[in-house]
Amino acid sequence: MDNTQRITAVLGPTNTGKTHYAIERMLAYRSGVIGLPLRLLAREVYDKIVAIRGAHVVALVTGEERIVPPRTQYWICTVEAMPEGLGAEFLAIDEIQLCSDPDRGHVFTDRLLNARGGLETLFMGADTMRSAIAELVPKAQFVRRERLSELVYAGSKKISRMPGRSAIVGFSVDNVYAIAELLRRQKGGAAVVMGALSPRTRNAQVELYQNGDVDYLVATDAIGMGLNLDINHVAFSALSKFDGRRMRHLQPTELAQIAGRAGRYMRHGSFGVTGEAPLLDDNVANAIVNHSFAPVKKLQWRNTRLEFGNASRLISSLESPTDDDWLTRVREADDLMALKSLSFRDEITAHLGGPQDVKRLWDVCRVPDFRGISHAEHADLLEQIFVFLQQYNRIPDDWLARQVKRVDRTDGDIDALSKRLAFIRTWTYIAQRKGWVDDESHWRGTTRAVEDRLSDALHERLTQRFVDRRTSVLLRRLKQKEGLVAEVNDKGEVTVEGELIGRLQGFRFTQDKTANADEAKTLRAASVAALVPQFHLLADRFYNAPDTEIDFTEQGGLMWGDAAVGKLVVGDDALKPQAVAFVDDEGGVDVMTKVQRRLQHFIDRKVATLFEPLLALSKDETLTPMARGFAFRMVEGFGVVPRSAVAAEVKDLDQDARATLRKHGIRFGQFTIFLPILLKPAATRLRLVLWSLSGKLDEFPESPPAGLVTIPTEKDAPMGWDTMSGYRAAGTRAIRIDMLERLADMLRVENSRSGFEANPDMLSITGMTLEQFADLMQGLGYKAEKGERVKVKAVPVVEPKAEEPKGEAPEGEVPAEPVEAVVRVAEADAEPASKTETPAEDAPEQEVFYTFTWNNVRKGGGDRKPQGKPRGKPQGGPKGKRPAQDKAKTYQARPAKKEKPIDPDNPFAAALMGLKNKG
Repeated sequence: MDNTQRITAVLGPTNTGKTHYAIERMLAYRSGVIGLPLRLLAREVYDKIVAIRGAHVVALVTGEERIVPPRTQYWICTVEAMPEGLGAEFLAIDEIQLCSDPDRGHVFTDRLLNARGGLETLFMGADTMRSAIAELVPKAQFVRRERLSELVYAGSKKISRMPGRSAIVGFSVDNVYAIAELLRRQKGGAAVVMGALSPRTRNAQVELYQNGDVDYLVATDAIGMGLNLDINHVAFSALSKFDGRRMRHLQPTELAQIAGRAGRYMRHGSFGVTGEAPLLDDNVANAIVNHSFAPVKKLQWRNTRLEFGNASRLISSLESPTDDDWLTRVREADDLMALKSLSFRDEITAHLGGPQDVKRLWDVCRVPDFRGISHAEHADLLEQIFVFLQQYNRIPDDWLARQVKRVDRTDGDIDALSKRLAFIRTWTYIAQRKGWVDDESHWRGTTRAVEDRLSDALHERLTQRFVDRRTSVLLRRLKQKEGLVAEVNDKGEVTVEGELIGRLQGFRFTQDKTANADEAKTLRAASVAALVPQFHLLADRFYNAPDTEIDFTEQGGLMWGDAAVGKLVVGDDALKPQAVAFVDDEGGVDVMTKVQRRLQHFIDRKVATLFEPLLALSKDETLTPMARGFAFRMVEGFGVVPRSAVAAEVKDLDQDARATLRKHGIRFGQFTIFLPILLKPAATRLRLVLWSLSGKLDEFPESPPAGLVTIPTEKDAPMGWDTMSGYRAAGTRAIRIDMLERLADMLRVENSRSGFEANPDMLSITGMTLEQFADLMQGLGYKAEKGERVKVKAVPVVEPKAEEPKGEAPEGEVPAEPVEAVVRVAEADAEPASKTETPAEDAPEQEVFYTFTWNNVRKGGGDRKPQGKPRGKPQGGPKGKRPAQDKAKTYQARPAKKEKPIDPDNPFAAALMGLKNKG
């Protein structure tokens, strides 16, 4: 064999990479042509080669489409449209087993016998062609390619239990539509692929399936013609079909060609039956699985040496028999049938002169019958076209424009659009014929635009009827998770391809509640597949977020902005709580770990910052054993301990230990021992959470509002809540412990045995009315006796010139306030109102006052001073006795002292100023 003219037959079952091999071989040469069985497949191969070499060197030639750049090197064609005389170095024919096809086989046989590349010729197809090729092309070499994946027979499956990524094959339009409708109700929808659809519509439907919008494909046997689809299972709804002339059973090779679409590349596939289709015969099933079929014995053939002397001689040449045992004359095709019909019409014979007219008639007869109405109507159309060409040497623009306009409508249902599409495909084919119209470019563009509009409308109608868009979007790319894209807006709404599927709150997904029960599982699967990359992106953002974006709630939750991302749980140490992240399982271990680590860093730093003095106290190695024990009690109490709870420990502390503890900021108050810095709102809020965690409370108490001196007591609050909040409960209200200590300093100078009244300073620092203050004092252990008296009006007092202070008041002694001085001087200087100045009918104004005494009584009677309460100096009367209530009171003005200016920041500044100016 001449090595410069190599002929190779690459044979094997489906999914062996034969077409891919042919593309690689062609691109190794400077020029080449590939003939493919379908326009759709031709477009697919064209796009691949354009991506590799560029559109300027690749041509696409089919019956209805022609893209031929000036510098074409590679030609991608349907077998029927392959140009002759190209002289390409490489030539390939795909699906060469179609030589035995009753309708198109003669075209493939002609290419097998006559089409050759200048350097290499490649035939790809089923192994059943080995004997025929060996006999008819003796120089051919053979390469056997094995299937890349396994194909198994799965028996019968109900449509309701059909696995995803399945193709269900029907052999009539009604059957295909019925199956698609059933899948829409049960599975969310299906794409539809039929040979009668335009390539654009088929492309759109295939894309609907390929990109995962739907998980099911309903098709005719058109999918067996070399289309590479992502199919895992093929199910036959019938085993017989109408071939245009009669009903017949499908041959095992035909079944195998379709079944072989399942399982692509290295992924295994399966096939079976569904619906009313009977089970496959075991021998047939085994033959499909093992790719073992009887070899092709006869190839369809038609004479290509045509005689155009007249119509009769042309018909005779087309019907010429063959004496080759491997060849059989093809049955009468549509083009020959049309030629016979037209050749007897007077209008046609009148326009037939010489061979060129007969050749033109033959070209017209080869226009495909896309409409499929009837042979007679198709012949009428061809007659009109031929007469135009003979009379005007072209088809008139106005006539063609009327034909195109008649079908240029996108209204109507699927059947109406399908009919219009069949009509426009006829005009698209005619516009592609060279010399048939005046402005070929215009009519090719016009007919192509109308076909595209109708194809898009038909695709839309098919999708509307056979696809539930809501469910189909949820199924999108579930098997191709890397291609699934979810979008999360600033409200946390998750959309896939524009469809709302739920909300992402932190790292937890809540699916849309509007989905019905059948959609719920699909919704979850779709959302998880879409959100996997979102989880990782969100985790990276969260890990790098500053602490200012993270916070804890009063119930121990951990928030990132408005989203709950975790919670706190008690750890081995009360000051070392553990963070638990809220991450869906679908987020993965990496996301969970990253979020948990970031939360732990946050809470560790928060405790270290807010409780720094307490942590330093716990780590001080210089503390004496006694002081260290007391420090442990302070840490145990989160920096705030009632003095009564540690009275014995306080008594045992020596002065050095107390001094050391004071250096750490501890204040030994009369009621509470605490670190003042830990009374700040942020520290108080954290202390309550840590205390609630350590106490394993079901509901954590809330932190009081910042800045309040007293708050209402909570009846149902857990024991110790007031202390952890920085307050001490006393009566119906609780007072902040640092303000309580200031109050205690004031009470220390009062005589708690004989009794005393509240002065304005006491009311000022507590921010209470007299009635509230009385309740507070009773809560602190005092007895409050209520009384009434005539209100003494204050008179203006000339204040002495203020002198510079000579020194600060001793520790523990509260300096007199200006208000107190004004009130007492005014009371001392005021004269009782005379009867002549006060009308007789005016009753004296009364005022309420309280006298407070310590309420600790010994058994058997008598007063006892409270532990820790300093003894005040008796006032007015013998020691231990109170002045009689009926005796006249006397008032003495103390020497005038320098008045301190009223603090304008004091919340009671206005009231004090009014009291000062009263009178």
